[in-house]
Amino acid sequence: MDLETTSFRDTDNPNTYKREVLDSAPAPDLQYAPTSVVSYYREASLGDRDLSVAVIIDDVWQNWTEAPAIDYFKTSAEETPIMAMNPEYLHALGLDEDGDTTLDEAKTFVASEQYSTLKKVLTSVRETP
Repeated sequence: MDLETTSFRDTDNPNTYKREVLDSAPAPDLQYAPTSVVSYYREASLGDRDLSVAVIIDDVWQNWTEAPAIDYFKTSAEETPIMAMNPEYLHALGLDEDGDTTLDEAKTFVASEQYSTLKKVLTSVRETP
């Protein structure tokens, strides 16, 4: 898992994305905005295909366009960290040996025990004062 504080991903990326949500679950202990752990498969206009698992504000993932991916949740108006599965995790499990994840591989991972553990970790994250 990566936790990057106050950062954005892909903001200058020329890709557009087609996305398919494979799983989602509320992250109830993140109070600033309704937020979920979302697992989604994406195909980029420039060719890459992969699975992302990230903590994302509900309004963001429920209203996705083909704009570049920005995975994030907010802990305040000023703080926008990214909390997501490290892209190398699937490679370590042998699911994207060529750096490209198929939809079938993504679905296999979402049905796995490893995914179940990752989801439990991400949905249990909470903010503390």
